[in-house]
Amino acid sequence: EKLWEKILACRNADGGFSWFQGMQSSSPVITAILLERFAKLSKAGLLPAIDLNATVKFLDQNQFDMSRPYWCGGLSDEQYMLVRSLYPGVPFDVKPRFMADEFNKRIRGMNGLILSKARRIRTLSNLLSSSEGIALAKTWGVTLAASSKMKKSLEADIVSLLEYAVDHPDGGMYYPNAVMPYRGLLESEAYA
Repeated sequence: EKLWEKILACRNADGGFSWFQGMQSSSPVITAILLERFAKLSKAGLLPAIDLNATVKFLDQNQFDMSRPYWCGGLSDEQYMLVRSLYPGVPFDVKPRFMADEFNKRIRGMNGLILSKARRIRTLSNLLSSSEGIALAKTWGVTLAASSKMKKSLEADIVSLLEYAVDHPDGGMYYPNAVMPYRGLLESEAYA
């Protein structure tokens, strides 16, 4: 309970989370990471009753606010789409800067890096797993007719990802080419 209090103390009035309590500007990166972790905790039945609608809406608004460039603390579209796909029931009320053709380019165009491929798999899987996910994809301009293409893409990506997986002698699997050392990609290392 004390840990939840500390985490929620970093939540600002705009719904986003900041790096520390008292910091008034919310960070889209911190907010996205927390939303991803909250989704995992919720799935495991460990998330207390918290209304995250305003937090998801903060992420939506921030992602499509063209006044803040991506390189200035924003999220990549691939990370945004992954996190957003975890909350398909939250209404999507902003005008996306990508529509059907653009969405398909972005979801397919997530570079061939292993981490991007894993994110693409999770995003497509999340969108296709519920009527709310399909509805969210529709608000991004993707119709139900495109869902069969998305399923084929998902299947091909899973096969490809399995081809690159290497058994680790201590158990589990890893992707030796997923990240490059000493480049500050600790989050990527953990994902790999």
